[in-house]
Amino acid sequence: MINVYTASTLEIDDVQSAVSSICSQLNQQGKIGDGAIGLISCQYEFVLSGVVDGLRKALPFPIAGCSSSTMAIAPIPNGLLQNQAEGDLCLILMVLCGGEFSFDTAVTEPVSLDKDIEVACRPIFENRKKPSFVWVFSPCVGTVAGDLLVEAITKLSGGALVFGGFSVDDSPTFQENCFVITPDGDYRDRVGFVCFYGDIQPSFFNASISKKRIFDREFIVTEANGNEVISINDKSSIEFLDTIGITPEMARSAILTNLVLAIYVDESTYYPRQIINFSDNDTLILGGTVEVGTRFRVGRFDKNDMLGSAQKITQKALELIPKKSFAVILSCASRSVLLGSESLDEVHMVREVIGDLPFLMAYAGGEICPLVRRDGSVFNHFQNGAFIICVI
Repeated sequence: MINVYTASTLEIDDVQSAVSSICSQLNQQGKIGDGAIGLISCQYEFVLSGVVDGLRKALPFPIAGCSSSTMAIAPIPNGLLQNQAEGDLCLILMVLCGGEFSFDTAVTEPVSLDKDIEVACRPIFENRKKPSFVWVFSPCVGTVAGDLLVEAITKLSGGALVFGGFSVDDSPTFQENCFVITPDGDYRDRVGFVCFYGDIQPSFFNASISKKRIFDREFIVTEANGNEVISINDKSSIEFLDTIGITPEMARSAILTNLVLAIYVDESTYYPRQIINFSDNDTLILGGTVEVGTRFRVGRFDKNDMLGSAQKITQKALELIPKKSFAVILSCASRSVLLGSESLDEVHMVREVIGDLPFLMAYAGGEICPLVRRDGSVFNHFQNGAFIICVI
């Protein structure tokens, strides 16, 4: 059985007070044994102010994670109100120890879009045995291509299951102050890993947009370059949008965060791709790569549907995994944008559904989670616009 401890703080400016509070909360929950790992998520100012570094020096175990725009943790530590363990200006920590597993941590050298991510990741895995599974914390998607990162880790790890997310902040682009937190330091340009070994059996679940919000008409990508879609059904991307009721003027005036391209793996398995920008030539820039011949349908996010889909998959995770110690939940930052002033509604839904099970939840700039094909085979995948759960 894995032992789980949680703590949180709102104190950004006073490093000593923040560190003392976290340590006190953990001490109240009992002695943490050897071989512990701390999973951390926080607003980026906790990195800049030195709170994260203070924790790294004070805690007797390594910490790993990344910055987020909104986060939450449960159970709520003794003496804290609910709103102090969730929101956009807090730091949360989940400590894991015990059980029949071990782990080690690692971090790459600096990475960028113009560097081969497989070359950067190779030293992480070439001297390690195959992990049971890999937890990965990446810089923002403007620094690392999500699909290429997942492909590299899967190959180099010998096909280990991969779960994790991309750092995000609360800026308009979600990319100005994104940090990966590792035992060695905080980085804007490196990928961090926790490799787990032994008897640890994670289960994965994901939701994006329900089938009832996806239109029946199917389209095919006929020209593409990485995450740039140049033509669809042999028409320009801007002409494609016009066929689904989005005029060129509408398309150029805003990023269509509520529009989803549902990419089909088979007739029952699909994953989301969102439009994150337009090129100067009016081609679509997606939140992940696509290939020529990719089949997709178009859907639209709706607040109620989005929350309903997340609620349904959370309930399913609890029902299918009877013996569980904790859950880690990542949700795409674009989902919080769509929730607007009700940005914590997804967090509150999770609290209500998940009950007493300890969980850590954070918003991410891209989500990595294994998917299951119709034939039952499992494959690692990078997504955006998704709500993903790892239950152990």
